[in-house]
Amino acid sequence: MKDIEKKIRTLIDEINFHNYQYHGMDDPKISDHDFDQMVRDLHDLEKNYPQLIQADSPTQRVGSKPIDRFIQIDHLTPMLSLDNVFSMDELMSSKWGKDFPAAVSIHSYAFNGYDDATHVVVLNYNDVESAGKGTASFVDPTFQNFLAKTSSIVENVEQSLSMKLMGGGNQDPENNQVYTVYRMKVKDPASYAKAYAKVTKAQEEAGNVAGSYGLRQQVGGSVGYYTHYAFTS
Repeated sequence: MKDIEKKIRTLIDEINFHNYQYHGMDDPKISDHDFDQMVRDLHDLEKNYPQLIQADSPTQRVGSKPIDRFIQIDHLTPMLSLDNVFSMDELMSSKWGKDFPAAVSIHSYAFNGYDDATHVVVLNYNDVESAGKGTASFVDPTFQNFLAKTSSIVENVEQSLSMKLMGGGNQDPENNQVYTVYRMKVKDPASYAKAYAKVTKAQEEAGNVAGSYGLRQQVGGSVGYYTHYAFTS
């Protein structure tokens, strides 16, 4: 037990240090993969030995204090905690998650001038049939249990159904760590899509777009606010 306690203490100290370097000093010392692995190791140990959880464990809070040059914004919705990230990871690792007919990703807003959301979960279906199957699976007890576990720390702000109009670029995850999203009302979708395709292709050929890009049309949800959104990475 002493060895486990010592290992937990070491992980806490290392994670807190790297967390401060990343969020507090904007000077990360290790890769995101290595950092995430340490957090997972700590989470697993605390799950098996809850009596050894420390008050200063990073699993008990969200992030670190930002450095002064960052603008601080008070969000009206709760920040996504590490517990919710782990809950979602467990969900997608379950049979329900492995059978889910869409690519699922979660993103954190560094700045969001549109609404009060702090995070977004994207479900990318290949076709209408997959979307129907995915929607039907939301009544499954596994998913309902996930909603119950995270209901105290997450508030839904918006849901929308969007149709892919075009996309391209480098899909490698290493080139898609940061996205810029533009939401807009488009009066002439056909003309805009043609113009957007032309300018993004030129930017890609000029080497100004390292990751992926795309244009989506909203077909369901709060259509009073915007009709399309474009993104570049």
